[in-house]
Amino acid sequence: MIVLYGGMGSGKTCVAKSIEGRGYRRIVTYTTRPPREGEINGVDYHFIDNEEFLKKKENGFFGETNTYSTIYGKWYYGSAWEDYSRGSIMIIPPNGITQLLSQANKTQPYDIYPVFIKASKTVIMKRLCGESGRGDNNEEVERRLKSDDIDFIGAEELSKTIIINEGSRSPYQIANEVISKYEEFLSTPKQKKLIYISHKYQNNPENKYRVRDIIKYLVKKYPDYIFLSPIHAFGFLYADVSYKEGLDMCLALLRLSHEMWVFDDYDDSTGVLGEIAFCKNNNIPYKICEDIKIEKEEVCL
Repeated sequence: MIVLYGGMGSGKTCVAKSIEGRGYRRIVTYTTRPPREGEINGVDYHFIDNEEFLKKKENGFFGETNTYSTIYGKWYYGSAWEDYSRGSIMIIPPNGITQLLSQANKTQPYDIYPVFIKASKTVIMKRLCGESGRGDNNEEVERRLKSDDIDFIGAEELSKTIIINEGSRSPYQIANEVISKYEEFLSTPKQKKLIYISHKYQNNPENKYRVRDIIKYLVKKYPDYIFLSPIHAFGFLYADVSYKEGLDMCLALLRLSHEMWVFDDYDDSTGVLGEIAFCKNNNIPYKICEDIKIEKEEVCL
């Protein structure tokens, strides 16, 4: 999905509307902010109160959320997992993009394409506070601009495309550029994510067969991932090398992986515990998976 982000008054909303007009579905985010004049619930935002927002957040309803301290109090914003799709577009701040990208297991199928919309402060003030502007409170505009200076530090590093929107091009022209680059991005072959499967071995052939069945199941469920098994890669060498040498081979493979998934009981496995410690020390994402009963096709969460 296309994800636009930019400071207040950068013009991202107009660009988003133009992209929506080209057949993309705009994701309507949730907010506790009061509606501005002319805004429609369910069209511009889903307007809900603080209690409902926090309850949804606690229940895992949102893929990303943000909180703003304004002169009117705290305002919450968030977008729902159920609304994400490849042919959609939404506007979120840099922190929201970071949240989505950090949860690649859920968001990867949607090919997130962040686009940074930029404008100078002079242009922004004219858009917001000029005679033809949208009439925002001057004090709130100043506060938001100062907040943006902090919130958008390093924001360019998140983007696939950076758009300078100073008014020389129409939102429609910018939308055409964004869509063109997004479609090119979708057509480019992508490196598959490498998942290291951690499971105890203890020289027990049953554990090797168990890992084989787990991977066969995962390959069908997650065709965009590549699953690596150190037991199958190096198990035949374990009898000929020291324990440390065997573990070092596994950790070398783990270092090349994007993430590690741990299956079944592992409390009595020195190897698995060592792999978990290695992930912690080297900032490699890992997760403890629920038991997979292949015949029931239970989901690994």
